[in-house]
Amino acid sequence: MISKSAATVPVAVFFSFLHIGCCILPLVTATAGSIAYLGFFREYKSVFTFIQLVMLTYISVKLLRSYLGKNQFHGAAEKIAYLISLAITLTGLLIGYYEPFKTQDQKIAQQQFEFFKSHRQLEFDLSGSYDHNRLREDILQIHGVKPNRIRIRNKTVAVTFQSDKTSESEILAALKEKGYIVLK
Repeated sequence: MISKSAATVPVAVFFSFLHIGCCILPLVTATAGSIAYLGFFREYKSVFTFIQLVMLTYISVKLLRSYLGKNQFHGAAEKIAYLISLAITLTGLLIGYYEPFKTQDQKIAQQQFEFFKSHRQLEFDLSGSYDHNRLREDILQIHGVKPNRIRIRNKTVAVTFQSDKTSESEILAALKEKGYIVLK
């Protein structure tokens, strides 16, 4: 019995250090996201997430084997410690995934990224004569075009559109159907 306990102590210490690395440090990183000298934690977030997943797998397998009767804990305290570790690891993963402690700058940056990810810019030239107001109305009828982002200068038209609602080819085809001579 002593040899079995002696073998688990180094393993428990090793995984405790991993647990500190995977759970406590991301929590500190999440809450201290605006502190400059702790910013390097965000840089290695994927490493911490991987360590957390390894810990989650290890703890889950250990608890599952215990419940199936293939592996027994030395006592109730050890089992409780594993259950607490499981809860902390899951909490750390959820906090890392949902990032509830984002700073205002991080929230603004994410909103800007989502805007740039879903919006595209199209610029094309028109040939021939046309009415600027009528052209603007025809472009506004195209679903997904941003109304306040239509620029018409001489023969050049610049349009911002939502890429999940329309595409460049659909916009150009709609204008060609209305009789405009589009030069791309």
